[in-house]
Amino acid sequence: MVKVELISIIKAWAEERIWFLITIIVFVILVATPLARITAFLPDYLNLSQVNSKEYFGLIIGAIASIFGILMAVIIITLEFFKERLNKNEHVNPLENKLIRNSIYNSVNLIGLSFIAYIFVDSFNTAKSLTIGYFLGIMFIAYIYSVFPVLKNIIGKSSQIKNNIDLTNTLILNSFKTASRYRHNKPEETNEVLKTLKKELDSYILSNNVSSYEKINTDILSKALILISNGQDRNSCDVIISGLVWLWRENCKTAIRVNDNQYFELVWNYLKDVYVYFANKKAPLLHLQDLHFFIIFDFLKLHIKLGNSIPLSTALDCIEISFKANLNNNCPKQEDIRDLVEMYEGVNFEGNVFYNDTQWDEIISINGCLSRIQETAIKIGDKDAFEESSRRIQNVCAELNFHVSSLGNYQKGIITLQSLTASFSNSHDALKSGMYESTLDCLNIPKYLIKRLIEEENIDNRDIRIIIQTLADYIILAFKEKKLFMNKTYGTLNDFCMIGIYSLKYYKENSIAKQTVKYIIKVLRHLKELAEEDMSTINSNDYLAIKSRIKHFADVAERCDWNNECEKPVKKWRKIQNDFKNVSEDIDFGIVKWKLNNKIK
Repeated sequence: MVKVELISIIKAWAEERIWFLITIIVFVILVATPLARITAFLPDYLNLSQVNSKEYFGLIIGAIASIFGILMAVIIITLEFFKERLNKNEHVNPLENKLIRNSIYNSVNLIGLSFIAYIFVDSFNTAKSLTIGYFLGIMFIAYIYSVFPVLKNIIGKSSQIKNNIDLTNTLILNSFKTASRYRHNKPEETNEVLKTLKKELDSYILSNNVSSYEKINTDILSKALILISNGQDRNSCDVIISGLVWLWRENCKTAIRVNDNQYFELVWNYLKDVYVYFANKKAPLLHLQDLHFFIIFDFLKLHIKLGNSIPLSTALDCIEISFKANLNNNCPKQEDIRDLVEMYEGVNFEGNVFYNDTQWDEIISINGCLSRIQETAIKIGDKDAFEESSRRIQNVCAELNFHVSSLGNYQKGIITLQSLTASFSNSHDALKSGMYESTLDCLNIPKYLIKRLIEEENIDNRDIRIIIQTLADYIILAFKEKKLFMNKTYGTLNDFCMIGIYSLKYYKENSIAKQTVKYIIKVLRHLKELAEEDMSTINSNDYLAIKSRIKHFADVAERCDWNNECEKPVKKWRKIQNDFKNVSEDIDFGIVKWKLNNKIK
């Protein structure tokens, strides 16, 4: 028994050092046997017989020693550089790497054999010495060519990144299912590849190795999209997307520990890539339902825990790109969307168009993420992110209405209505949270956008009416809370009234313009009544600002060349203006008068 075990140990030892032993055996045969005479008929092509043997073997010894020193230095530096990326629970021994051991064996072997030849070969004047010289020369050349692949493999093994890249190539559908919320449906053989990669990504995040976790994540997403194919298989899409969002959610939790906002930005770009991929494939967006739920229920909440609003700018870019890509390439026509047509026209829609309805709803949901990002900015307390979100929402609405010809009026109207009213609501929430003292920077009124909607009438009048009415509601609420910014020349109230001033131009021929003017005057009258409820606490400047807005309407209307049409309404506006109570204006500037002398000294 002991003899068998000993033989097995010797066999294993010999197999690992096979090339080392073969080189020694061949060298011994050439030196100690007559075999060298058999090779004597080979021509001396390199004219080795004219070379000094001592210098020749000394050159080989010196070159190998130098290369061996460089090789060991590279191995040590590489391991030191990547040791924090290796598993810290394991002892790392460079000699456990077979490639490193073989490189050491070959280096020591050639140096030893060349040293023996250096001692015993005085010149290349015999067949034996010439054969030994050629043999060691060939081995030296082979050794040089073996250095590069050895270094390449050592660096790849040491950094672990190569192993992880190879691991991503083994991902299959079951890899994502094992980590998804569908893992208990029809249990199959467990595949832990995605979970293993999650742990590796955690280590990269904790060590701030951005390039490594970006590379691995990108490869995982690429593999996922290959498995998704054209996006038509609901089951496979659900499994893969659920697995992806699990991975991103868990890695985000790790990123929060080290305040890594770059990982959050990376995930936003991956979300964009998935949405754009589906747009290009014209795939059903209902198959990305888990992705949308991840954004609104998990990902944005993780931003709050991160406490960093830097990724929100990237988020706005990615959502805007995703929305526009699907709107342009993956959107049903207006006449094919049953719920939309029935809502506006009140007619029964014939036919089964479930796909078109759900596709349209999902596209609207993507755009709705912009207001969700705005809500997150409020919870984080970042004014810049909040104001940028407001501008983005208005820009998307403007581009949608005036630069996209493929959509119908109902489609444009519902998106504009939902986007602006949600933004107004968020502005009020920001005001209530104490993030702003007044509506000056908080409630950004899109007066030029609404003015063009009224002028061009490219959306349903009911949508315009609801937008203006919702805006008025939040202005009145801000006034009650004494946070409405009012000034005679600029500010929230002035911007709101400018919508009506622009509408005066179309008062005669445009019904929604006439309704808008009358409604805004009605709002101003209501503000006047609210201000007069308690004259003891009235802010005279704000009170007079309301009066100046009504006066402005009447003045502009009287200057119009069709003022006869407005003669009756203008009289009502003048009556409201004259009905204001007399209050003293608080003077902020020129409080102390400058006395002027007629005589100049």
